[in-house]
Amino acid sequence: MINWRSQWVKVMVCALGLFLGISGAATAQDKASAGTAEAFSMEDAYVLGPGDLISVFVWRQPTVSRSVIVGPDGRISYPLIGEIRASGRTLPDLQKTIARKMAVHLREPQITVTLEEAASYRIYVLGEVTKPGVFKLTGPVTVVQAVAMAGGFTAFASPGNILVHNPYLEGGQRYNFDYERFADNADSTSGAEGSVLRCLPASQSAALGNSGSTELPTFCKQSGLLRPGDIIVVK
Repeated sequence: MINWRSQWVKVMVCALGLFLGISGAATAQDKASAGTAEAFSMEDAYVLGPGDLISVFVWRQPTVSRSVIVGPDGRISYPLIGEIRASGRTLPDLQKTIARKMAVHLREPQITVTLEEAASYRIYVLGEVTKPGVFKLTGPVTVVQAVAMAGGFTAFASPGNILVHNPYLEGGQRYNFDYERFADNADSTSGAEGSVLRCLPASQSAALGNSGSTELPTFCKQSGLLRPGDIIVVK
């Protein structure tokens, strides 16, 4: 005689196991996708400088696919298109320029530009940090990460008053970063390091307070990722 109750239990156990397996696979896939997206955005935010090694891949055109170094003058020399400026530009921006110039010689070229080695990525962390100095990096970091690399704040630091300055980009403007407000909002969507609340031009931050409805610089739009040559001063 068939024990229907026993058979029913077996079916339910199998179904539950299948459900958990599918859910687990979906969760793992979601995590992998999120990781890929994060890595992609980090590289996209990188601003090229002299000495950086980049790879230019032209689909189905191996003879013009190659690695090139950004020269001391900030330019690269490439087959078919000659010299173009690379320093101060992001990888997607440079990729679009190369593709546009290549289109004169090739039909609908598919170009991919990636960063092989970041030689120009140096930042300077000064002021009230434990270990101030020059840091050579292999990829983009945020203000919070830069402070951690410098050993954290001293007892005399004012975390709510951090100055980010780059004399070579965006007219040498200066921007304020409020570490304290970032920490207070770290668990919310407004806690991104490049939010309006903590990243305003220094000349406007005092007047705008927390409302800040102004056009933000590239630094702020890219979640507070530091650029080569950035100087971080902790007051």
